[in-house]
Amino acid sequence: MAGTLAIDLGSTTTVVAYQAADGSPPQLLELAPYSSSDPAVIPSLLWLQGADSRQPLIGRQVLDAGLLERGGPQLHRDFKRLIGAPEGQLPRSSLLSPERSGQLLLERIWRQLPETIQPQRLVLTAPIDSYRGYRQWLLQATAAMAVPEVALVDEPTAAAIGAGLPPGSRVLVLDMGGGTTDLALVHLQGGEGRAAPIAQLLRFAGRDLGDSRQTLRTAEVLGKTGLALGGRDIDRWIAAALCPDRPETAGATHLLPDLLSACERLKCQLSSEDEALCLWSPSSGDAVRELRLRRTELEALLTRQGLLQMLDELLDPVLAAGRAAGVQPGDLDAVLLVGGSSRLPLVRQWVQERLPGVSLRGERPVQAVAMGALSLTPGVAVKDVLSRGVSLRCWDQRSGEHRWHPLFVAGQPWPSEKPLRLVLACSREEQDQLELVLGEPSGEDRSEVVFVDGLPTLRRRPACILAERCGGCSLQHCSDDSQAELKTDQVRQALRRLGHLDAFVEPIWRAEASLGYRNRALIPLERADDGVLRAGYYRRGSHRIVNMNRCPVLDPRIDALIAPLKADLEASGWPVDVNLSSGGGLRHLALRVGHHSGELLITLVSSHDRLPGLSDLAARWQERWPQLVGVGLNLQPRASNVVLGPETRCIAGRPWLVERCAGIELRIGPDTFFQVNTPQAERLLPLLQSFFEPGPSVPLLDAYCGIGTFSLPLAAAGSPVLGLELHGSSVEQARSNATRNGLDQARFEEADVAAVLAERLEGMAGLLVDPPRKGLSPDALSAILIGRPSRLAYISCNPATLARDLGVLCSPEGGYRLLRVQPVDFFPQTSHVEAVAMLERA
Repeated sequence: MAGTLAIDLGSTTTVVAYQAADGSPPQLLELAPYSSSDPAVIPSLLWLQGADSRQPLIGRQVLDAGLLERGGPQLHRDFKRLIGAPEGQLPRSSLLSPERSGQLLLERIWRQLPETIQPQRLVLTAPIDSYRGYRQWLLQATAAMAVPEVALVDEPTAAAIGAGLPPGSRVLVLDMGGGTTDLALVHLQGGEGRAAPIAQLLRFAGRDLGDSRQTLRTAEVLGKTGLALGGRDIDRWIAAALCPDRPETAGATHLLPDLLSACERLKCQLSSEDEALCLWSPSSGDAVRELRLRRTELEALLTRQGLLQMLDELLDPVLAAGRAAGVQPGDLDAVLLVGGSSRLPLVRQWVQERLPGVSLRGERPVQAVAMGALSLTPGVAVKDVLSRGVSLRCWDQRSGEHRWHPLFVAGQPWPSEKPLRLVLACSREEQDQLELVLGEPSGEDRSEVVFVDGLPTLRRRPACILAERCGGCSLQHCSDDSQAELKTDQVRQALRRLGHLDAFVEPIWRAEASLGYRNRALIPLERADDGVLRAGYYRRGSHRIVNMNRCPVLDPRIDALIAPLKADLEASGWPVDVNLSSGGGLRHLALRVGHHSGELLITLVSSHDRLPGLSDLAARWQERWPQLVGVGLNLQPRASNVVLGPETRCIAGRPWLVERCAGIELRIGPDTFFQVNTPQAERLLPLLQSFFEPGPSVPLLDAYCGIGTFSLPLAAAGSPVLGLELHGSSVEQARSNATRNGLDQARFEEADVAAVLAERLEGMAGLLVDPPRKGLSPDALSAILIGRPSRLAYISCNPATLARDLGVLCSPEGGYRLLRVQPVDFFPQTSHVEAVAMLERA
C-alpha cells in the first residue's frame, strides 16, 4: 500500500506515522516490539553489548529488559541533541557516536515496517537550532532507504500544519522536546483547498518541482529560533535539587538513568497535580528513596535555572520578525504547544502572560509533529526565512585577517527568489587551490547551553567573538540578571568580610546599555612576528595582545575607528613597540568620544616623536571624520604600566573635546580622568544632591575632584564647593569648566588630599570623596576623623577598599553611621563595580 511515511525522531520518544495514498486517515504505527502503547511511540533508546553488535535492543525492548536503569556505555539515549553539534560540545560516553546511534534507530524502524506498507515518500523532521548540521546527517542516514522521495521540514512548522487550523491562520508553535526547545511563527496561507505546505526536498526521483504545472501553495514561516535545552535537562535539574547529597549528581548526572527516569515521572505528574511522589531504587543497591516535589518548588527551580528567561529570549526575535511582516502579537490565531514539557503549568502560564487572549492549542503534544509532516505533499512548498543568515569568509589583504561577508541575511525569505552567482578566481599565477568557506553568524544576544559539573546551564552567548581569549570582559557569558546579582553580592560580601559590616546593600543600578557604553579606549599596539600591526587588549593572564578590529563595549563611534586606524598605522611604516623591547615606537592608541556631543579625540601614544607624515595623516583623518575635533601625540618614553606620559602635543584641531554631563559643559582632554560611562555618572548627581541638600549655607568639599564632574553640578545646585586634586592639568581644566559654566562658587586647588584634608574640612558641612582604586590613605582617614564633617559620601570603584575604609569610619572610634550603600554598574560585561556609600556623623 503506497503512501507517505513520517518519522519524528525525538530526544525521548520517536513517532512514526503513515498515510496511504488513497486518502485514508493518517495513523500512528505501532512497531512491535519497539513501540510503547497509548500513544504508539518508540522510546529513543538503544542498547548494544558491543560497538559491533548485530542485535541491538531498540525502544521498548530496552525498558522491558531493565537496561535503562543500568546505564553504562552500552546504553544510548539523548543522542538527538548532539547530532550535527560541534565536536566536544557536550559530553559523550557511549559506544556509538550520536550520528551513528540516530542512523541505527532509523534503519531498524525502516526494517520493522509492515510488509503491507510501501512508502513512496519519507518526511523527516529536524530541530531549528541545529537544522543545517542535522540535514547533512539525514542525507547520509537515509541514503540506503529505498524510497523515491525524502523530504525535510523543521519540527514547529510541521506541528503548525498538523494542528488542523484553517487556511490563513497565524500560529505560534512552542515545541519543548526532550533535548530542544523551538519556537516558530507560521502563517498558513489561504487559497483554494486547504493549506498544505512543504518540505525541503532532499530526494525527488525523476521529478522536478520547478517543472510542475501545479500552483504551489505555501506555509509562510515568518520567524523561528531554537535552543538545545529540553525536558531531559529539566530532569537533570530536578535530580540535582532533590539529591544534592549524592556525589553522582555533581558532575555525572548523565550517568544516572535510574534517577533521571524517576525525576521524569515526577515532572509528568506535576503537569496535572500539585504534588508528586516517586520511589527511586538506585541501581547501586542503596536503600529505596522517596522523591517528593511540589509544583511550586518545581516552578521556583525552573525560574532559578533561567527557563523563563530562555523562553523570553526565543520569543522576542520571533515576534519581531512577525511585526516586520505586519503580524502583531494580537493577530495570532493560536499558540500551539508541542512536546511533553509544554504541558507544564508554568509554561502555559508564561504563554498566557506574554500573549494574553491568544488561544492555546495542545491536544496532541507528542504526535503533533509527525502527523503534521504527513501533510507535506508534492506540489506544495514552504516559504521559509533564514534565522541566522549565510556569510562568505574572505581574506582582507590590507588588514591581514579573514573577514565575513554576508551573502544572505537573517530574516531573508528562503529559498532565495534569485539565485546567487559566485565567481571564483585565482589571485596569483600557478595557484592550484581555491578556498570557499560559508558560515552562519551566531546570535549575539541569545543564550547557549553548556554543561557545568554535569548539569545543563543556560549561558548567554558573548557579544564579542574574542570573549574566550581577551581579558577585557569576563562576564559576557552571564545574563544581565546574573551580572546584577553577582555585583550586588560582591559589594555585600566585601562589606561583611573586610569591613565587618552587616549592612543592607541596595540592588545595583543597572546600566541602560550593557554594550556600546565606554566613551574611552586605551588600546595597546604591537608588531607581530610576521610584521603585521596588531591592536587589542591583553589575553587573559598574559601580556600577549589579542588582535581585534572591534570591541562591543566601546561606544560605536570610537569602535568604528579601530579597523581603519589600524590600516593607516600599518601603511605608515612607523615602528611599533608597546614594551620598548626593540628601540621604541608607537605604544597605544587612545580614543575618546563625547557621549552627548559626539566629538572625537584620537591620541597616539609613542616613546618618541619620529613619526614622519603624522601631520598629513591627522589632516586626512579630520577630513574623513567631521566629528574628529583633535589629533594628539602623547610621549611616554618610560617602560611603565602608566599608559600616558607627561607631555601631549596637539597635531591637528584642538587638544580637548566638549561634553555635557548633568547639564554642565566640560572640556575633556586625552589624559583627563572622566567616568567611562556617562549616563551612569549622571545618575549619581540626583543621589548626591538629595543627600547633601546643597544650598548657600551648605559648603561642600570634593576630594579627588578631577575636572569637576561632581563639584560643578553641586555648585550649580547652590552650594559653595571646594575641589581638591593632585594633578595640575585636571585642576586647570576644572577651573576652566567653572568659568565656562559661570560657577564662581566652585573653587579648585592643586594639592595632596591627605596632606591638606584636615585643614580644608574646617567649616565644611559635607565631604565627597572619589579616591583611586587603592582607596583612602591612613592619613586621609585620620583627617576625616579629625574634621568630622556631618555628612560623607564615598564613591568607590573597588568594593574591597571601600569596605576596609567604611570599617574604620563606622567603628565605635570612627563615629559614623552608614545610611546607604548603592552599587552602580558602570562597567557591564566586566567584574568591576562602582558603589556609593552615604554616612552621617553619629
